Amino acid sequence: MKRSLRYLTGVTVLVVVLIFIGTPYVDALAFIARAAGMQGTVGEIGEWRAEPVVIGEIFKVPTRYGEVDGRMYRPASGDVRRSVTLVPGVHMDGIRESRLVGMAEDLAGAGYQVLTVAPPNLQRFMILPENTDIIEDAARWLAAHHGASDGKIGMLGISFSGGLSIVAAGRPALRDKVAFVMSFGGHGDLARVLRYLCSGNAPAMPALGEGTNDVAGAEHV
Repeated sequence: MKRSLRYLTGVTVLVVVLIFIGTPYVDALAFIARAAGMQGTVGEIGEWRAEPVVIGEIFKVPTRYGEVDGRMYRPASGDVRRSVTLVPGVHMDGIRESRLVGMAEDLAGAGYQVLTVAPPNLQRFMILPENTDIIEDAARWLAAHHGASDGKIGMLGISFSGGLSIVAAGRPALRDKVAFVMSFGGHGDLARVLRYLCSGNAPAMPALGEGTNDVAGAEHV
């Protein structure tokens, strides 16, 4: 009897440990399934792991260039893993862009509090240094008001904002306030991308290990 009890206890502990270790991977799979609109068993897992989401009203986020529109998405349970900024690329709809809204909802459903914010110039198809400043200021505001227990946030950028978010995350004001930064379809060499958009010609990529003045300059945009 005692032997069976010890065996059952051991199995129970093992199951609990496996669930604890495996849950983040299940949640990651669920997020991908929802974002990709997968069907079947994987899609069912995605919906099963999704939390109800509360979408806030559009409000004003302070920046050095004045206030810009922002919107907060959060899990209805109030159990937030971490707050993150989510910035769209060049699009006239800004934070109202349907794909951005869908991604923010998926992230909130995975337990993150999401602040969507769009530099106004990106909505006008203008790539200017102040775009990066606005991303930095929005991230600083989020860290000050909704940072996790360690005071840090996450940063996510789509398309052009991916590279700009990486640059902003490396600035001194944010260096100790960012837990992670991710770029979805962002550029690696802004100057090269801009030359292509303006001329239709894509300059040859530099050989591995070679730097260019254009890349160095792009890092400050």
